[in-house]
Amino acid sequence: GDGFKVGRKGGPRRLDAGSYQYFIRGQNEKAAAGDAKVLRRRRARLAPHDHALRRFRYSEALDSALVGGRAEVVAAVMEEIGRRGGLKAALAGRDAATLAPVLKFIARHVAQPRHTQQLLGVLARVLDIYGGEVGASPAVDGALRLIRERVAAELRLQDELSALSGVAAPLLAAGQHAAAAAEAAAYH
Repeated sequence: GDGFKVGRKGGPRRLDAGSYQYFIRGQNEKAAAGDAKVLRRRRARLAPHDHALRRFRYSEALDSALVGGRAEVVAAVMEEIGRRGGLKAALAGRDAATLAPVLKFIARHVAQPRHTQQLLGVLARVLDIYGGEVGASPAVDGALRLIRERVAAELRLQDELSALSGVAAPLLAAGQHAAAAAEAAAYH
C-alpha cells in the first residue's frame, strides 16, 4: 500500500487517539519561522545534602552541608533536621573525627547573631550526647574550649553594650527633652 492501514470497512484508517500514529504525529516536523517553541523544563539537580535529606539520612546530610562550608546552607540543613526531629540521630554515633567539623562550625559561627540561638541548641544536644566523653579526644576538647571562649567573649561584649546603653539612655532622654523644649519655645 500507500502507507495507510486499512480499517474494517476497507478504507484508510482515520488518525484518532486509538492509533500509535496519532501519538507520534508531528514529532519529525521542523518548526516554522513564526512557531512558538516550548522549552522543556529540566529537573533541578539536588545538592548532596538535599539528596540525603530526601532519604532521611540526617548525619550524611549534615556532613555534606559542612563540606560545602556556607554558613547559611549548614544552618538551613540543621534547622530542617531539627524540624524533622532528627537532630539527635544526625549527631549520634560520631567519633572524634566526624564530630570535630560540627564543633568547628559552631565555634566559627556561634558569635554571629543570626546563628547564635540555633547553634547553642545544637551544642546543647552535642553535650547531652557526648558530655560523658569529654577529655577523650584532644581535638574535640580544643573545639569545646574554643566555643566556650567565643561564648564568654560574646557575653562580655553584651554586658559592655548593656552598660553603655545604660549610660547613653539618660543622655539621649535629656537631648530629646531639650529638643522638645526648644521646639515649644519656638512656637510661643
